[in-house]
Amino acid sequence: KQWYQRRVRAGGDDCLLKCHDFRSGNAVFVSKHHEMGVCCISPDPSSEHHMLSGSYDETVLHWDMRSMRQPLQSCKLGGGVWRIKRNQENTHILVAGMHSGFHILDLEKLQINKTFTEHGSL
Repeated sequence: KQWYQRRVRAGGDDCLLKCHDFRSGNAVFVSKHHEMGVCCISPDPSSEHHMLSGSYDETVLHWDMRSMRQPLQSCKLGGGVWRIKRNQENTHILVAGMHSGFHILDLEKLQINKTFTEHGSL
């Protein structure tokens, strides 16, 4: 999609979540909502305005980039969020947590459907 070519999203250990627009060279937004470092960002492939972020603060946040004051939804997982992977239908996400295992979340409700912890800590 064309909007993927216009923006880059970034997060870091400074707890900041940023989006830069290549057309202007400026930051479109800077969010300080995460309480610890931002580990992963997952743009919504079907909407240029929505994305997910995961952090060491143990939360997955669902954002509408048109209004970055507060996330649309949040889900606390009990362990830092390392990775977020969407399924092909964009209805669920697989989240790799540092100490809480792997989780399958319903994307519409941003709620845990299943958890796998038999492997121990990541």
